[in-house]
Amino acid sequence: MYTLKNVSVNQRMSEETTCFSADVYRDGVKVISVTNRGCGGSHGYDEYVKGSLAEADAYAKTLPATVYQGVTIAPDLDSMIDDMLNEHLLEKDAKKYLKKFCFKDGGNLYTMNAMPNCATVAAYVAATYPNAIIMRDAASIIAHLRAGQ
Repeated sequence: MYTLKNVSVNQRMSEETTCFSADVYRDGVKVISVTNRGCGGSHGYDEYVKGSLAEADAYAKTLPATVYQGVTIAPDLDSMIDDMLNEHLLEKDAKKYLKKFCFKDGGNLYTMNAMPNCATVAAYVAATYPNAIIMRDAASIIAHLRAGQ
């Protein structure tokens, strides 16, 4: 199982692609370093473990194809890293939302500067937004954010 750790994203330097650096781990072992300068094009890779780049690429090609805006993208190492990076960013955003009172209404996500479990704010939201769904867990927030992509 591959995971990303030590992810560093620089939104200011991101132009055509996300500018980032990260370490790729396989089963808890750091095997690859990956970077992207944010100017478009493929990621750059360095191996920590010899042969790990070819192994990760072979694994990535066994994954299902990704459909983005109606276009099917064949799986490869870059797309696997992109998917892991996007998941990391979604989880990071969800953590920010969970620090505030968060609710969904009419397909939009809203936050209020209140504790996530504040009963007074929950009563206000229920009275003011009768169709609102209060979001109290990361999975529901991530599902909403993913649907908006």
